[in-house]
Amino acid sequence: MKFYFRCSPNRDHRLKGRFVSNIVLTPDSPHPPRSAQQPLLAPLLTHPQQVTDVTYEQLKAMLANHSVQLFDVRNPDEFQAGRIPDSTNIPLGQLEESLKLPPQQFEVQFKVKAPKKEDDNIVFHCRSGKRSLSALEIAHRLGFIKARHYAGGYIDWEAHEK
Repeated sequence: MKFYFRCSPNRDHRLKGRFVSNIVLTPDSPHPPRSAQQPLLAPLLTHPQQVTDVTYEQLKAMLANHSVQLFDVRNPDEFQAGRIPDSTNIPLGQLEESLKLPPQQFEVQFKVKAPKKEDDNIVFHCRSGKRSLSALEIAHRLGFIKARHYAGGYIDWEAHEK
């Protein structure tokens, strides 16, 4: 069985790197769109979470080793109410413009080192994983193709920390 992709007409559908966002998979589609007549790569179909998801255990280890750039995309009031240690708050609505800032300006505004497009230690999180997935889409579209997200979010973190 081959899978073809059909891009959503309401969203930016350009694919960059290995990120497959806003894609509808259609098995053995007899009439795939002209621009989408190539099957997707098998690894993306079988294990997409391995490319982008970080588990609690992985995040805990990354934090212990100080080897993570952790960005909390919740609203400031949520961030103030409780947060994962060493996370930096960049609300989802400000993320795209923030990632486009020159490094010096990013560092002045957020008091942390600016992420680079080739960094493989960028992790986004939110409350439950929905906003961080949107953040991941934005980051990948901007060229941060190795960025990942903590799918369990703050809810999962808090449950493990009790």
